[in-house]
Amino acid sequence: MIAPPQPSETAVTAPNYKTASRLDAIKPSITLAVTAKAARLRAQGVDVISFGAGEPDFDTPEHIKQAALAALGKNAVARYTEVGGLPVLREAVAAEFSRVHATSIAADQVLVSCGAKHSLYNLFIALLDPGDEVIIPAPYWVSYPDMVMMAGGTPVILPTSPDDDFTVRPDALRARITPRTRAIVLNNPSNPTGAVYTPAQIAALAEVIVEQNLLVISDDIYRSLCYGDAVYQSMAALGPELAARTILIDGVSKTYAMTGWRIGYTAAPPAIIKAMAKVQGQSTSNPTHLAQIAALAALTGPQACVETMRTAFDERRQVMVELLRAIPGVACREPKGAFYAFPDFGAFIGTHFADGKPVTDDVTPVRLAGRARPGRGRAGLGLRRRRPRPPVVRVQHGQHQERHRPPARGAAGAALSSQEACRQASPRRGQAPTSLPSQTRDGGTCARPKISQACVSRRPSRPPRRGSPDEPPLRDARLPARGPVLDRKSHQL
Repeated sequence: MIAPPQPSETAVTAPNYKTASRLDAIKPSITLAVTAKAARLRAQGVDVISFGAGEPDFDTPEHIKQAALAALGKNAVARYTEVGGLPVLREAVAAEFSRVHATSIAADQVLVSCGAKHSLYNLFIALLDPGDEVIIPAPYWVSYPDMVMMAGGTPVILPTSPDDDFTVRPDALRARITPRTRAIVLNNPSNPTGAVYTPAQIAALAEVIVEQNLLVISDDIYRSLCYGDAVYQSMAALGPELAARTILIDGVSKTYAMTGWRIGYTAAPPAIIKAMAKVQGQSTSNPTHLAQIAALAALTGPQACVETMRTAFDERRQVMVELLRAIPGVACREPKGAFYAFPDFGAFIGTHFADGKPVTDDVTPVRLAGRARPGRGRAGLGLRRRRPRPPVVRVQHGQHQERHRPPARGAAGAALSSQEACRQASPRRGQAPTSLPSQTRDGGTCARPKISQACVSRRPSRPPRRGSPDEPPLRDARLPARGPVLDRKSHQL
């Protein structure tokens, strides 16, 4: 009979859960964290309107969903595809790239990935050696620097000015180029500022790019969303020499309301595409087969849905800017593209919320805008359509004034909050709008613009700010000889 094992008197060594040091400087995605927090608060019954997520609130167009359903019914999506995507999808992407960028792009120059974010990650891993520099204009989408650092590169931040509509000046770009500079990221239209480069600005930057032998990483995910007289100008369309230097990143997420389908794509010289496919093949393999079928339907099917959504975002953009500018102390330039407003709340830094907490620059809307000047924040226009349309701005500040103001009363004489007052005054189908109460129990006012309703709480008056009422000047517009570099350990400039 075998004796049972006896307990060892030797101390058991705890497992080693140490994570890789290369992640020490990497921050979690704040955009996804904000979206998840808003969802948790809603599940708890909290009335939350989240301006954080960069996604349309529209449903994926019906013809796209039907194509996916048909593929499911035929059991046509149960297998792996080629790592770089279905050949028929790569052909469709190449045709779309060729049309938009006025150049000839073949299917072997295209890689389909699990979203444009995945495309960028694959690109940085395939392109950068340790210490290679990538110039990132600020304000920027918050994931750019972290992805560059995860690839071993060094993000070099290039500040832009509201006086230039947050676009890069050629002299500023030239001043930041070093022998280690490989590329510049050009997000046009811009997240978070909504800036759209003019053809003249693109041409001026192109001269520096050719002169300094740089690559352009052209993140064009918002190119279909331009407003007013703004038009998207492709760097690659300026000629063969620029086309050879431009790496195109795009996808279906923003244009077709398909953020959850996770399909993005890259067009680049074959050598770069081959390297990116090697990275993708050893990580995720192919994008989801079903999502590729849907993306094919998006690119080759009816395009009226694109203009319908663009028009809706344009209306919301105009209302959002109008409402933000109506708030004393808030400045907001008119965004020309994407679906974000970029207001300046700097006048409130150093003041206090109604609960006594200080207003600082370390708040969610501001943190969503990478390296913005103090007080700058991003507000997305893709709010749920079940809520008041177009988007409603609710700023509740200075609630201590309620003691000095007669509250608005409802039908039963109960005091109304500013949100309740707006809801009661909003007309329902077949009803005429009621008059708006001038004052609410929370010290807010309720005013209806031409095509929306707004709930904006009052705040104590503040001294007038220096400079233009629309956009105060930067404290220091001078640019250093070379751009700041993110420190790997502290993640600070």
